[in-house]
Amino acid sequence: MKKVFLIFLTIIVLSGCGYTPIYTQNKNINFEILSLEMKGDKDINYSIERNLNQYIGKDNIRKFQIKINTKYSKSPILKDATGKITKYKLNADLDLQFEIDKKIQNVYLNETFNMENFNDKFEEKKYEKQIKKNFSSLMLDKITSYLVNFE
Repeated sequence: MKKVFLIFLTIIVLSGCGYTPIYTQNKNINFEILSLEMKGDKDINYSIERNLNQYIGKDNIRKFQIKINTKYSKSPILKDATGKITKYKLNADLDLQFEIDKKIQNVYLNETFNMENFNDKFEEKKYEKQIKKNFSSLMLDKITSYLVNFE
């Protein structure tokens, strides 16, 4: 009976721990996006643009014009004795340029991840796509942070 109670208590305690991004629940966002121009990797751009669209037309005092350019690369970093690639480096770069009141600010963001080579290429592509989603989520949090805290 003690074991069942401890397991139940552990599950309840651990299920209460959860990560939520800082600015997703914040209703006091103090900026609006007037224009959003995006170039580069379509997967990363789609995810970032979809989330930034919620700030378009909010009619706030601080109005930004945003240009984003993303680059994504997958390069081999490790090979075995036969010359087969065993590890890749995934790299995502983001150049953010935002303008407010005739002031232009540039921000450079970079995310990297080392990925093992999969035997199943379908699973590898699926995993790589998930890593790209994670990259875009991390970059989106940083972009939102920059815009909220810009003076």
